[in-house]
Amino acid sequence: MLDLRRHFQNIREGLFFFSLDLFGTSYANSHSHSLSVPVMNIKVLFLSGLLFLLPTASAANPTDPQPVKPSVSVSFSRQVIRENGSTEVELWMTNDSDHQLFNVEMHVAGADFLQWHEDSCEGKVFTQSIGLGSIDAHSSLRRHFCVTTTSEIKVGEFNTLFTFQYQWQTDKGLFNSVVTLEKSIKSNIFGSDNVAGIPLAFAGFVVPGLFFWFVIHFFRAPWNVGVALGDKLIYSVLVSICIVGVGQWITPIDVSDGISLDKLIRLAGVGALLGVVAGGTDYSIRGARRRRVAAREIAFGDDEQIILGKLLQLNPEIKPGQAFEVRLKQGELYKGSMFFRTATVTYLVGWFKISLKGLSPQIVEKMKRLQQRGQLVGLFKAASRNGIKAELDNAIQQWDEEENDFENTGEDFIQWNNDVVADITPVSNRKSQLPLRLAE
Repeated sequence: MLDLRRHFQNIREGLFFFSLDLFGTSYANSHSHSLSVPVMNIKVLFLSGLLFLLPTASAANPTDPQPVKPSVSVSFSRQVIRENGSTEVELWMTNDSDHQLFNVEMHVAGADFLQWHEDSCEGKVFTQSIGLGSIDAHSSLRRHFCVTTTSEIKVGEFNTLFTFQYQWQTDKGLFNSVVTLEKSIKSNIFGSDNVAGIPLAFAGFVVPGLFFWFVIHFFRAPWNVGVALGDKLIYSVLVSICIVGVGQWITPIDVSDGISLDKLIRLAGVGALLGVVAGGTDYSIRGARRRRVAAREIAFGDDEQIILGKLLQLNPEIKPGQAFEVRLKQGELYKGSMFFRTATVTYLVGWFKISLKGLSPQIVEKMKRLQQRGQLVGLFKAASRNGIKAELDNAIQQWDEEENDFENTGEDFIQWNNDVVADITPVSNRKSQLPLRLAE
């Protein structure tokens, strides 16, 4: 058959050159008028048509055999795999040709966190490629594999490319070819694509901030946003971005190389810990402020010494000789060294002294310096530290219409309900006296 085709090829080449020669002769004769042009053109056209009708040797190249293409099927038992999970893989490869396929290899290209095992999930792990042996003509190959993941995965849908490389032999030589197949598999945590409506691929940028705001809400910080989900999710994201950004240099909470349940727990713990630090600090500051306010506010049940100390703190800029008059709606008028008014009660106090008897010279000198500087609060605290109580020096005074002057009431503290008080007026006392002084 090969010799016959070569023979036709030789004939075609001979007719081709003969046609060229005949065409050249007709062209020359057309100028010498020895032969008519139409007759010669008909001959040329006839030979050209015969030339193209003859079979050629290039119609079939012995080096290009009919390709052998087996059919391949890959099936995952489950299309979704979770952390520390596994899924079975079934491979069928059918050879419908008349040739045996040998040196069959399977190459796998997919997500790097997937581990491929031979035969079963306990089988040997292989990377990238595995030999499948040979497949006889008109037969099938069945193999079983397993895909597993570790505790740290990347969440999403990933494509896996299977490339099957094989060879076959004919009387014309050895030939190679490949068949490809692409399959997709999803990976997630908890066996779900989301948690509380949050996509798992995004969870690393939400969970730390969410737990941060949970703790802040627990401490009842005035700037807390409550449960940072829904329309408040942006607050969780902002905090989480800061934590995840720092976490790039801390392997246990670095989400750039994958996510896992353990990593989410660690991120939640970091967010909660930062919440404890921020919320605890805020709570301590607010507590200190409340204590400072409470230290100045007169409460029911406070004794005279505590009331005096609080009034001194509420009136740190009081000057010598300054006093206050309280006029009641019934017309009574009282005068004292300091006053304080709550939402319901008005307090008025007289003048007090601290005895220096029995104190060491060093303490006496220190207390005298505090008095010279006008630091009455410091003076009162120094006396309290040394176990000294302030004593009444001059009692509250009441206006006497008959005497046309203030008379001593003998009271160190007087209080009235606000609804009976008409007004309070600062005045100058005739005695240049402070609410608290030292007595030798």
